[in-house]
Amino acid sequence: MTHKKRTTLRQISEKAGYHFTTVSLALRDHPSIPSKTREKIKSIAAEMDYKPDPVLSALVAYRHSKTNHNFAGNLIWLLNYSKKYSWRDIPLFDQYFEGAQEGAKRLGYQIQTFDLQSEGMTSRRASEIFLHRGVSGIFIPPQEKAHVNLDLNWDDFSVISFGYTVENPKFHVVSSNHFRMMIDLINQLLKLGYRRPGLVLLKKSGERVENKWISAYLGKQWEADANNWPSPLILDTWDESTFINWLKKEAPDVVISGRRQIPELIPCLESSGYRIPEDIGFADHNMSDKNTATAGMQQNGVLIGTTGLEHLVGMIHRNEKGIPVTPTNTLVDANFYLGPTLKKMD
Repeated sequence: MTHKKRTTLRQISEKAGYHFTTVSLALRDHPSIPSKTREKIKSIAAEMDYKPDPVLSALVAYRHSKTNHNFAGNLIWLLNYSKKYSWRDIPLFDQYFEGAQEGAKRLGYQIQTFDLQSEGMTSRRASEIFLHRGVSGIFIPPQEKAHVNLDLNWDDFSVISFGYTVENPKFHVVSSNHFRMMIDLINQLLKLGYRRPGLVLLKKSGERVENKWISAYLGKQWEADANNWPSPLILDTWDESTFINWLKKEAPDVVISGRRQIPELIPCLESSGYRIPEDIGFADHNMSDKNTATAGMQQNGVLIGTTGLEHLVGMIHRNEKGIPVTPTNTLVDANFYLGPTLKKMD
């Protein structure tokens, strides 16, 4: 049985009249090659039934990741925040950016921040600016609120979204594994001897992660013994009296909440006479990996950022642009940290 020989880049190069390096870049839609040249070379490659060698592609990608590179392209970190919202003050979001920056420098890409809320900016103008700058990929970091709609000319760009705050359109997502974070946290609390974990959550915080925290908590409650666990307290806004009444009625032996989302909670416990962790434990389900003041789940923000960068560059190399037909989710687990707000129960 004979096999048809694979068409090579050099054969395409000879027919098209371009150097094989130009052919390679054109087939990867590299912005350094003029669009007309790219289309001409891709048309010739299609006529010659060219198919990339998967083994060679993997080797090139490996070498690419292990060496320093010259400039490979521009990427956008798309900001869409009001003036009162400072995303760099949120440790986890800043770590996303740090991780993406580290990967970008290694692979020869430059990340530029771009503010959609700047004066006079429109979706059409932003799309035109990106094309003029030769932008090949866009990062969408977590938005200020959940259920955000973003309107740009997405067809020209590869896009990765961090988290679930963008409702429309739906892109490939890289995120913490929020559901697994809650499951792992509760399992660790049970191992320490806690028997009545109670969840306190702001409604808007839950919506930012598609209510994965409350879903995981209710699942573990059902799995254990629904009659022996406190009912979760979901608040529209922080309300001290509501929290104290819930505390007295439900009598949790450990409170699960986000210290950054509800900074008033621990001071409220302490002012009400509760000693932490002697009288009641506290576990933060949503920490950055640099937080050691409380016990809980430390998210790997830098790794999430680096993972997002690697996915985006892979999409650029595969010429995957626009809104995906079937979005995928890449989830990064968090790590349990036994901090000073928990103890091993007798």
